[in-house]
Amino acid sequence: MIAHRAVRARLWRPAALLALAALSGCQSARHAEPERISFRQDMIFAPPLQEPLRNGEPVSAHIRQAAQRGTDWLMATRRDDGAWDGPHPVAVAAIALSGALRDERFQEPSFQAFWEETVEYLVARQAADGGLSPSRATEQPYEHALATRALCEALPLSANVDLRTAAGNAVRYILDRQQVGGGWHYGYAQGHQRSTPLVVTQMEALFAAAQQGLYADEIVRALNKAAQDLTAAQSPDSGRYGYLFRGVGQSVINGYALYGLQLAGHGLSLSARKGWSNALGEARAWPASLQWPLFAAYYSHQAAYHLGGVPWKDWQDAFYRELLAGQHDDGHWPAPFQESALGPPYATALAVSMIRSTDRTPRLVAQYDHGTPGPLYRLRSGSKEAYLLSSALIEEADAALIDAWLTDILREADTLWVEGSPREWMHHLSTIAAAAAEAPPPDPLSRELRSELNRLFGLPPTASGAWNKAPPWALALLVWGHHLEEAERSFESTVEHHIQTRFASGQRAASLIPPDEWAAAFESVSREEGLVLLRHALNMRADAPLVLDRLADAWCMGDEGAVIAWTRRIHGSDPAVPLIYDRLFEPIRARLTETVSALLAEDARPLIVLPVWHLHGPDGVLARLQERGHTLERIP
Repeated sequence: MIAHRAVRARLWRPAALLALAALSGCQSARHAEPERISFRQDMIFAPPLQEPLRNGEPVSAHIRQAAQRGTDWLMATRRDDGAWDGPHPVAVAAIALSGALRDERFQEPSFQAFWEETVEYLVARQAADGGLSPSRATEQPYEHALATRALCEALPLSANVDLRTAAGNAVRYILDRQQVGGGWHYGYAQGHQRSTPLVVTQMEALFAAAQQGLYADEIVRALNKAAQDLTAAQSPDSGRYGYLFRGVGQSVINGYALYGLQLAGHGLSLSARKGWSNALGEARAWPASLQWPLFAAYYSHQAAYHLGGVPWKDWQDAFYRELLAGQHDDGHWPAPFQESALGPPYATALAVSMIRSTDRTPRLVAQYDHGTPGPLYRLRSGSKEAYLLSSALIEEADAALIDAWLTDILREADTLWVEGSPREWMHHLSTIAAAAAEAPPPDPLSRELRSELNRLFGLPPTASGAWNKAPPWALALLVWGHHLEEAERSFESTVEHHIQTRFASGQRAASLIPPDEWAAAFESVSREEGLVLLRHALNMRADAPLVLDRLADAWCMGDEGAVIAWTRRIHGSDPAVPLIYDRLFEPIRARLTETVSALLAEDARPLIVLPVWHLHGPDGVLARLQERGHTLERIP
């Protein structure tokens, strides 16, 4: 393995706060509440359905054996009428049937005949209006949806002659009871009240029906409406989905909503990525001792599995360990404390269904065609090649999910190179500010600028003198750091850091440009130019969250044109701003082109991460590399 130089990742936020302390003399600053946009308008609708999300590997043999023992226990404890004892026999029968349909033994005549009796039980419970639940009104939508899903899944395997009619009537029952806003509520009541778990159980039933050709076009519209309902219940600040209302509820609700968005084809939407960021931060402690209700665990299990990558790996390691530890010697699982009244048949059926759903004939969740994220490029020169990845202010949710898309690329790359962006030299800002303090600029900032900076950082008027101790360009960068913190991003460091942590043993990361060269480039900015950049940064406060969200979304969707367009929006409407940045970036882009070309000549296959504003346009790195005779292709 080739020896590589290591680089220490420095996140924007600590450096920016350190610089602020050096400039203001304050140890901390109370930031204003960020202005965020509604995720409802960020839903992505782009039919028709295309490729499925990445799926995990089949579970190991001992986990399949646990599922088989659980199925055997269910078969031994079932009543003669095809159901199990308990408060909700239709729901338990439906969940057990869903798991059995994926058992490898279903091809055996005796095994199939046994479960045909459960199919008959469910069909016989259907009322004239298509309803499948005899429960009281509040529980009816859960039980009906679970039974509908099971009947639809049984269609290609069961010999029951009445099954297709029963399944179709059950699906019609759900479609007719969807609210105008896209959701469903207890008792299938109309109005504005809705429930996230209840909505997703209906979505899963509809998805299973569409897979069998039942009401396919109508179901696509219904799922899109349901996805709008889910995003309307998401907090625009935290990304958490609410149980009944926006953002209000336990973290277990995230799994429901994320799986629901996948079912509707929006598993890579901005709403889903924000939801994953919240879910990965809040759900780490589960499933120790199975503290969550199993029903909530089922939906988190599905969401993590169908997404793959880091969420699935982090989930399954703890999940299967805890789940298997809770199985009794005779094969059954006891219900968790929150669901103790539902009994072992319910818990066992759900545990088996969870294992089987990710082991055999998985129901792939198709997504709308979002294109290749990145964008990602392959650079070639003769037999040598490298990968170029555009990092565009990616938020933490995208960074956490990125290896679900780039796993193969990461395995092939020998080295990771990052541009050496401002995140690496922001720590120089306090040093620069300290040096500037020894020789204050002859012309202090205007009162208007000082007041605006004080308002932005929540500082008292007495701190106004501190702003004269640093060059205006440094203050402009500090303001942009504040914008990025409000937008809950840490410049492009998160994606770079996450890729670095996913490198195999022996791979290393290195910086393309030393931090002092970056700092030197900005120190050449005149005071007049620095004031232009500072005013621009302050004027962008209202637009920054929207611009950064759209830029991250365009990156994740692989929309190169939108990435370029929203990058230009960062420069705002002042024509002087892009001219200043182009002059500053000229030596940086020339150095990047030279370094990337040199890396391409080496034996190692590098993965190079560059900010989007360096790549595109007639003076961008991509055009310069092609001028040198290198071949460049967009990886589809």
